Amino acid sequence: MLKADALRAAHDAGPLFDDVSFVLADGERAGLVGPNGVGKSTLLRILAGLSPAEAGTYAGAVTLGKIVLFAPIAVGFLLLERTARAHARGEPTERALFLSLGLVLATSGVAALAYLVAPGFFVGLIVGS
Repeated sequence: MLKADALRAAHDAGPLFDDVSFVLADGERAGLVGPNGVGKSTLLRILAGLSPAEAGTYAGAVTLGKIVLFAPIAVGFLLLERTARAHARGEPTERALFLSLGLVLATSGVAALAYLVAPGFFVGLIVGS
């Protein structure tokens, strides 16, 4: 389960979102869609525990499987973001980009393979049943 209550975030240019609340039960899926700059990535970083919220609370059921699966993907995401900033400053980024993409693709591939080999075990590991 993932629950958010009255989350708020802003950046230098002003507020991104305010009073975001929702509950996703185990097994439910949701999409996060919107134009650039409205806070989609910021919300995901807050929910992943990578950035603080300015206000509000959130909680999610944490299992070992979720940590093993999502931590490397989150690290890859942060590396990609850092690489994009370096690229914007004109710094060479080819090596960092390939390493970031490699980490994300390798972890995604391992997760997909684990699901194909043992779907029942893998789902139980992630959901926590």
